[in-house]
Amino acid sequence: MDKSARDGVGVLYVMDDPDLLRRKVKRAVTDSFGKLRYHPESQPGLANLLEIMAACQGKPAREVADSFGSYGELKDAVAEAVVEELRPLREGTRELLADPGELDRIRKAGADRARERSAHRLATVLRLAGVG
Repeated sequence: MDKSARDGVGVLYVMDDPDLLRRKVKRAVTDSFGKLRYHPESQPGLANLLEIMAACQGKPAREVADSFGSYGELKDAVAEAVVEELRPLREGTRELLADPGELDRIRKAGADRARERSAHRLATVLRLAGVG
């Protein structure tokens, strides 16, 4: 997946629909070597997919590479792993967005905390500037 993509095609967003996540992963660039191995220098696209899968499984990427027989099999597994990994975040975000009252409460609590944490520094700056 491409971190520098400008159009979002190679970027997996938390709020992407599961089917869109699957399509993006399946369109990910691999290579033409036909060898499923973890070699970031010569196979960066494949290494990226293996690293994503490794992160979802909590295993080393080299170990993940040994678990699959083809690029297609790997892409299918990565797609499902990403969908499941992001599901709780996506659902939690949707719940929050559906409750404007809760969002207001969270914003207020954040503003109160920021004011509390910055009060001393602001007072110091104002005093040094001769304003406070």
